[in-house]
Amino acid sequence: MTLKMIFSVLLSLSGVIITLLGVIFLIASKGIASRLITGITLSLSGITVIYLGTKYIRKYLSISPEGIKKRLIKLAKMNHGEVSEDMITGEFGEFDAAEEIIKELVLSGAVTKTERDKRVYYIFPDLKMKIILKQCPYCGNDYPVREDIEKCPSCGGDLKMNKSILFGKDERYSMDE
Repeated sequence: MTLKMIFSVLLSLSGVIITLLGVIFLIASKGIASRLITGITLSLSGITVIYLGTKYIRKYLSISPEGIKKRLIKLAKMNHGEVSEDMITGEFGEFDAAEEIIKELVLSGAVTKTERDKRVYYIFPDLKMKIILKQCPYCGNDYPVREDIEKCPSCGGDLKMNKSILFGKDERYSMDE
């Protein structure tokens, strides 16, 4: 893979050189048609080579381990911190491309692996949506932060601010009823 990256960088650099050579021909043409045609041809060829080189560099970076990790995190952000194996297969074409990265994230503790509805999910806790609530430490009732109450209407206990992670669609709070 590093050979492909070196080739891509060399391709981009040669495109820059060809483009600069074309610009030099354009500057030095002084109205001579053959130099103008040569300058335009070299400039357009150089720009094309630069485009191809950067395209190959971007492709290489997207399939590198760091690129795969970034794409996984982006996928998890889009799905509120949860990614299924099916989503990964849809993103990468095959699960094998991201399997090593996922295993590494699970071993480091950054991701947890769970199974629901006969499907494997990978949970990114740092990317889960969070909600702040006023919660009674005695009876467990929770209230929206916007409500101007300091004491629990049910038991009279002092309400405390609590940051809670939303785990999924089925998660319910006492104020939802």
